[in-house]
Amino acid sequence: AGENNGNSIDFYTDEMEHIWGRDIPIFKQLGVNAIRLYSVDPGQWHDRFFCALEEAGIYVIIGLAAQCENCAIIETDPPNCYPAELKTRGQYIISVFSKYPNVLGFSAGNEVNILSAGEPEKLGVCQKKFIKDMREYVNKCTPKMREVPVGVVLADVDRELTSLYFGCASDPNDTFEVSDWIGINVYLHCNGRKTDPTTINGFNNMRSDYEEYKLPMPVMLTEFGCLNPSFETIEQDGIEYEAQRNWLQVQTLFNPTFTEQFAGGFVFEYITEKRNAERLSPWPFDTYGSGNYGIGYLEPELCDDINTTCNFVPFPQFEKLQEEYLAVDNSFIPNMDVYEPDITEFPQCPPQFPPLDAYIWPSDSVPDIECPPGPPEFIYWCPDTPFECLPDYPGPTTDSPSSMGAPTVSPTTTRSPTNRPTITAAPTGTARPTAVETPSPTGTPTLPVPTVTPTKGITIPPINTLPPFTRPPGASDATTEFSRAAVVASMGTLLAALMILV
Repeated sequence: AGENNGNSIDFYTDEMEHIWGRDIPIFKQLGVNAIRLYSVDPGQWHDRFFCALEEAGIYVIIGLAAQCENCAIIETDPPNCYPAELKTRGQYIISVFSKYPNVLGFSAGNEVNILSAGEPEKLGVCQKKFIKDMREYVNKCTPKMREVPVGVVLADVDRELTSLYFGCASDPNDTFEVSDWIGINVYLHCNGRKTDPTTINGFNNMRSDYEEYKLPMPVMLTEFGCLNPSFETIEQDGIEYEAQRNWLQVQTLFNPTFTEQFAGGFVFEYITEKRNAERLSPWPFDTYGSGNYGIGYLEPELCDDINTTCNFVPFPQFEKLQEEYLAVDNSFIPNMDVYEPDITEFPQCPPQFPPLDAYIWPSDSVPDIECPPGPPEFIYWCPDTPFECLPDYPGPTTDSPSSMGAPTVSPTTTRSPTNRPTITAAPTGTARPTAVETPSPTGTPTLPVPTVTPTKGITIPPINTLPPFTRPPGASDATTEFSRAAVVASMGTLLAALMILV
């Protein structure tokens, strides 16, 4: 409730430990091994959060866009649909967050294609150019920076055209415009009366489609979990909760036939968003509502984690999802050493999409920001890292940026081993730290979290197995590194956790 009941707050900073410190143990309980952050504020410290996730065995996919002016692809004709300021913002985030070893990938926006549904070429070229600029920056800075793959998250509209377009190269001599990975937000299996996972026709048709597309990069479901009043009503602690999803999709997504095409999926979502759900399903969200996507909610009703502590209350479907996660068998996933790819070429680009060189792009007139300083392929070492292994740490200054879109912070501050941050348990009482001042609305990130899960327990093994994936000639090493890490998604499910506070 209150000022935290919104989409434009970065809840993952060091100052917000009293919030995310509550949720990471719940992720572990559920079996999560990755989360997705839709957007972040790169001018804030995030070391404690990423170290806590690393300790829990959790990877992160980070969004590069945000709900601030010129911080995302916008709904206008190309080339102006790609603001030049977005290039700077994206590079800034990459330069700051690549140092965390559990960053799995960067997402160049979320569902941009839904803004031009039926005419995907209108905004598709802007999205593709943004991907190209980000991948070129990653390649340029790789000697000093981890090569983290850059992908795209698509709404499930114009499925064939958009999937093929972001998997193709309009210029055969320039593979940077090809997405390192593709995510699709899919809302299928909306019939709660179905109990046989083999009869989920929407998922079966989707698998057939992607088998036909023959994409050479990892594909994952970056959101799934359809709502429908046909799902079961379940009693818990004296409350009847309607429309509790049965999560048959998990059994479907992680059988050997589906893992040939998909590297896991993110369930949507973790906490029910009060601002989106309460009109049709008032707190405690026990009635069906089209916006009630959470697998749990926060109590008491008016808690804000500033003056009143919020507690997470799982819906009955939480336990069902946990059961499905833990029942996944990943023993058939091949080891990296023995995996042999069978797709080695990019698909042809759909003809209605113009080549990128058909436009004069405003972003080309904007110089790249400097690559982060530090030793080659610098990695941030968390506090429990053996002392002798710790390099110097180049991190952002403590100054907040004036805008999310403008990199006013230079990553030059050094944290020596003697003043490393420490991970502490989240407060357990009702008292909370004074609310920190957040960036202005024009420069704030939009805030979601999605999630991935392993199958047994929460410790992620060495990333040495690979879901079905082929690296075409000329594809970046980042794509290969992603597919090593994408086994995390193949080995369990991703849980999309949207950390919007009630």
